[in-house]
Amino acid sequence: MAESCSTEIESTILLHSWTVKNFSNLRSDMMLRSTVFSGVSTYTANPVSWYYEVNPSQSVQGVGDCMMIKACAVSTHVPRSRLHAEIILECNNGNITNPKCSGTIEAGAQIGGSMRLLRSSVNSYLVKDGTLTLGFKLTLFEEIRDGIPQQRLAFLPDVLLLDHYAALLACDKFSDVTFVIGEERFCAHKAILAVRSPVFAAMFDHDMQESKENTVKITDIRPEVFREALRFIYT
Repeated sequence: MAESCSTEIESTILLHSWTVKNFSNLRSDMMLRSTVFSGVSTYTANPVSWYYEVNPSQSVQGVGDCMMIKACAVSTHVPRSRLHAEIILECNNGNITNPKCSGTIEAGAQIGGSMRLLRSSVNSYLVKDGTLTLGFKLTLFEEIRDGIPQQRLAFLPDVLLLDHYAALLACDKFSDVTFVIGEERFCAHKAILAVRSPVFAAMFDHDMQESKENTVKITDIRPEVFREALRFIYT
């Protein structure tokens, strides 16, 4: 009997944005990094996470001063070469050609090449009142062999798991510890923090005042940084 193979390509579109305040005051040699974005392929429910890095000013020979953007994959449960991505920076302006990149998604590696825009175009069309707004459209292309997602046989993540944890962090319900950072308070859950962080596990395991009072005061971190750290731990 002759062997045969059937391959199907399924796609998922993920829209997201990144806002950089006071971009106009940014030094040209200061690199920026976004928070970690996450999404799930609709066909096999495979989770993927990634982030962006921006070089606000880089001289490109024959082109001029450009803003460079690269996308990097953080994690994926799909074997290499099974998941590809095309990322388009949607400028929504007829005077700019939307830059894009595409490539294989591999944890810890850049996705395709870097996207670039003339800095003059960035200042004219993407910066308003000193704030840079970047809107992205990421399309996941997943290779399905023989009509059956082989990855699902070995690993079946909950398609809503990331959303569930994010929602749990967003509300105070069932929280059992409060972090006081400056004038802001953050409610969290000891069990999640302990299993995700050995530092928190040690804190809650020992007979410390914070563990008894369920209130932890931290003075050496900014509220916005701690907020992102919690989000990373939960998602």
